[in-house]
Amino acid sequence: MSNKNNVDKEVGQNEAYASNATSNFFENYRKPLMALGIALVVGVGGYFAYDYMLAKPREQEAANALWKAQYYLSIDSVDWALNGHEDAAGFQSVIDNYEGTDAAELAHYGAAICFRAKGDFGNALAHFQEVSVDDQAISVYVLGNIGDMNVELGQLDEAVKYFEKAAALSKSNGTRDALAGEFLLKAARVYIEQNNKDKAKETLEKAMEGIDNRSATYIEADKMLSFLKAQG
Repeated sequence: MSNKNNVDKEVGQNEAYASNATSNFFENYRKPLMALGIALVVGVGGYFAYDYMLAKPREQEAANALWKAQYYLSIDSVDWALNGHEDAAGFQSVIDNYEGTDAAELAHYGAAICFRAKGDFGNALAHFQEVSVDDQAISVYVLGNIGDMNVELGQLDEAVKYFEKAAALSKSNGTRDALAGEFLLKAARVYIEQNNKDKAKETLEKAMEGIDNRSATYIEADKMLSFLKAQG
């Protein structure tokens, strides 16, 4: 009877851990990604606004239109950022009116952040998927956000693919192991949710490679790995 109780206890702990990982999956990274997303959109958008002062008028016009939407997003006026306010254009207007410009690409990113903040994960995913920029930093976070949106939509197989793509791109320049670790930690949580313990262990070990063992990512990955190993 004692052995049976121990087994039941282990199963219960495992289920509780997976459930907790799932419930915290998105919330743990919502604020830092939102903050970084705003900073990237505003910062890179500012570059385009300056650069296109000497470029063709349509690009300059698009960049100028984008600036106000970026400002609204920076002060958390999500609806105004998305749809515009008074005589100022929103991200959606920039997308509709300036297709093919660099500003429109960034507008898709801004619109995705807005929809994400509103809890409309389907539209957020659609806009993240439209972003195509040369900047590696933005590309990494676009991939990671696509992974997040797929998690929210219950599309876990797709989610884990994008987290691993984000991690691979982060590592490709040899200097972003810590960021790669964060995305691999997310991928491991998906594998736990899917009850794929072997893949979760493998992914957690990768998440810990090359990063400070005092970092939050390393500590959490190590804790999760130890828990899984204890389960057999």
